[in-house]
Amino acid sequence: MKHTPEPWAADCDVGTWEVWRDFVGEDNRTYATRVCAVVDYENDTAEANAKRIVACVNACRGIPTADLQKLRLVKAVDALNGIDAIGANIDCEGYCGISLTLQEMRVQ
Repeated sequence: MKHTPEPWAADCDVGTWEVWRDFVGEDNRTYATRVCAVVDYENDTAEANAKRIVACVNACRGIPTADLQKLRLVKAVDALNGIDAIGANIDCEGYCGISLTLQEMRVQ
């Protein structure tokens, strides 16, 4: 089973927040495919949830889902909390099978 490739985006269409991805068709035209709709009684909550889903999925690009499902990944992320020295090397190898630096994680 494969998930929809990244990058994902979120947008509100007629009061419903949607998570979607652009792709180029065989005709070289760009299309959008909906990944899911995010609905909540409070639209602010739906917006926040849609944006969080997109941020998490895009941040995890290239990491196998099986690795993400391991509890050890939570420990690796917790190890990064509170560190603000850009370029500091953080070795997550023992937690989740990946090695990251804050430089690689910095949002462009």
